Amino acid sequence: MHLQVLNFPETSSGQVFEVGKRAHFTINPSSYINMHGGEEILKSNAVKIPKKNFYRKSICKDRDKKIFKRKSKLVLAKKNIHSNINLVGKIMARLLNEIKGKLKRNTFILIIFLASFVYVLFLIIIMLYSRLDFFSALIFLLPSFMGSLANIGKSLPDFARLICLFMYILILGAIISKISEKIIVYALRGGIIMSRVKYKNHLVICGWNYQAPTIIEQLLSNDIYSKRQIVILADFDEVPYKSDKIVYVKGVPWKKDDLVRAGIPTADTAIVLSDLNGKSANPDGDSLLTVLAIEALNRNVYTCVQILSSQNREHLQNAGSDEIICLDEFGGTLLVSSALNHGISKIISELLNFNVGSEVYKCKKPIPDKFIDKTFVEVAKELMDKEMILIAVETARDEYSSKFSSKTFLKMIGEKVLILNPPRNFKIRKGDFLFIIAQKEPHEL
Repeated sequence: MHLQVLNFPETSSGQVFEVGKRAHFTINPSSYINMHGGEEILKSNAVKIPKKNFYRKSICKDRDKKIFKRKSKLVLAKKNIHSNINLVGKIMARLLNEIKGKLKRNTFILIIFLASFVYVLFLIIIMLYSRLDFFSALIFLLPSFMGSLANIGKSLPDFARLICLFMYILILGAIISKISEKIIVYALRGGIIMSRVKYKNHLVICGWNYQAPTIIEQLLSNDIYSKRQIVILADFDEVPYKSDKIVYVKGVPWKKDDLVRAGIPTADTAIVLSDLNGKSANPDGDSLLTVLAIEALNRNVYTCVQILSSQNREHLQNAGSDEIICLDEFGGTLLVSSALNHGISKIISELLNFNVGSEVYKCKKPIPDKFIDKTFVEVAKELMDKEMILIAVETARDEYSSKFSSKTFLKMIGEKVLILNPPRNFKIRKGDFLFIIAQKEPHEL
């Protein structure tokens, strides 16, 4: 190493010298380090300094700290930007799904929206093509019903006028149909009475009790996307529930002819209500007769039965009931659970009541291909990002599903098996159906 000796006046404190352009250091004239031997030597008038420039260590450390802080701030800013973009994307996707669902449910809004969009589009085209202001273009596109259409040429403005005329007719027809619908609803506000229905895939309520109005209100909830036509079959002279969305057929629920008039052969679901008013001597026996009559007409209809005593469950199962609600059993077990785990009844009540909080839904559409062959945990994490909680899977009854019979709760549903809270390694297969907790019935997964 080549050293250079610098002479300077003797001082009592350290001083800062500059060698070259960038090297800064502090020296003490009373004590120096021998670069070769490492022994401490005392000199008062000279110090040996390397020719090569170098940085003081403290300055390098401060500079590195500043660079690290700047990089950390940049990384944090990028993460915040990405998280904000993801949040905005989720909000926009949710809004688009809600708008899409509303448009599907309301044909009137869809027609008005499409017609207005086409009209505004041609209005802008005329303003740019003919160099007209807004009001002049609007007057130009007003329809002329007194023979002007016979002289329409092949120019773009004439074509725009023709298209806008059709849009006027479409909007006018939609408005007239909506007004007619309101008039019909007002005329039928007392309920619709029919002697025979010709619906398909509808829902039939057999019987009547004080819980029936609540059941109908839940079925008509806005949270339910896939609504069905509701038909009431009961033996009353007047309509028991006044609504234009309900069809009433007068008859006895366990009589074959009355069930045919209510559309049981083409129905999707049947709800059999027990006589809780005390008019029947054997309410569960009447429910059993009703289920036997329904299954004789249509084995494919999904039957949900309400009974008073759980001792009659076996008879209803043998008759072909798909789901049996025992009032004594349900009330007793819920009471015990609430006593042991405070708050259980409130959670169950919220999950079973629509229009309030979250509910349990079955996704009836086929599972997307992206979920097939994925584990239960992987699918649950993806649905969690969409504010859905996966709780159960309905799958085929085979060797694969039987492996989990000792680890989780199984419930028979015909040839299907309902697995509640499956293990982590359970894989979703094609043909499975998912049960989720969500605030509204999902249009798609």
